[in-house]
Amino acid sequence: MFSEISTGDELKQITTIALQNASNDLGNNNINEAIRRRVQKGIEQNGQHFEHLIKSSPAQKSRFSQLIGMRRQVRQN
Repeated sequence: MFSEISTGDELKQITTIALQNASNDLGNNNINEAIRRRVQKGIEQNGQHFEHLIKSSPAQKSRFSQLIGMRRQVRQN
């Protein structure tokens, strides 16, 4: 990889950079995992919310249906 023999300082610098890169990769993986968990939790909470609405009274269901219809109209426009 290197055409010349590296000095101790150069090797120390290369090793430091490699360790920093590895540390950054681990940090990014932890952040990605935390985001994935939060998204999953949000999906589960929203699913429970909609289940609650589905089991609600006819008047609440009607209002929910109206809101869904309004949302569809907005998307189409």
